[in-house]
Amino acid sequence: SYLELQDWHAAVRPFEGIGGAWEQPMNVRDAERPAERFRGAYVSAHAFMLLGLRPLFGRDFEANDDRVGAPSVVILGHTVWRTRYRSNSAVVGQVIRVNGLPSTVIGVMPEGFEFPMNAKLWQSLASMRADFRDNRGARLVDGFGRLRGNVTTEQARNELQTIDAALGRTYPGNRRAPPPNVNAFRSGIGGPIVAVMAALMGAVTFVLLIACANVANLLL
Repeated sequence: SYLELQDWHAAVRPFEGIGGAWEQPMNVRDAERPAERFRGAYVSAHAFMLLGLRPLFGRDFEANDDRVGAPSVVILGHTVWRTRYRSNSAVVGQVIRVNGLPSTVIGVMPEGFEFPMNAKLWQSLASMRADFRDNRGARLVDGFGRLRGNVTTEQARNELQTIDAALGRTYPGNRRAPPPNVNAFRSGIGGPIVAVMAALMGAVTFVLLIACANVANLLL
């Protein structure tokens, strides 16, 4: 949850930094263009810096952006910037409406960047809905971090689980089951998922070969 992420951020030592992300649809409006709906994400301050990326224009979310009550800001994805704003760099600094809230555009991300999955624009994590943000049991946020150079995944996992056990004693009504885990970011596209994708590609290839054989028979 958002509150747990704050606890982890203050306590964990194996990470250079910890961030969070929550993908949600976002409606974009401004005076000159019709409203459009995009897949967006709420992310924590310095999230893109943790990933080793910088905006193409403008800046990343800073600590002052990611606090409750801060002025609303938004970073656009390259697709939104190109299709909706015609690749105009002057959009940085303009105010648009995101989910009905006036939000200042502070940056544009490079082409192809859609973290965590298919996001096309981003707002600060603290601006997520208050009923989710203030609910310790609303575990909606995906946590991510950058390990320190001499720390293993297992050490980081043990540290997080120790912190989680302490939080369970402090907030017994919100005990997590199972405890938090730590995996390499790329592990999500390995193992069984790769096998499934390979099987699907094999099936598609087989159907294509059948179609080619049928066409060849018709031609003959």
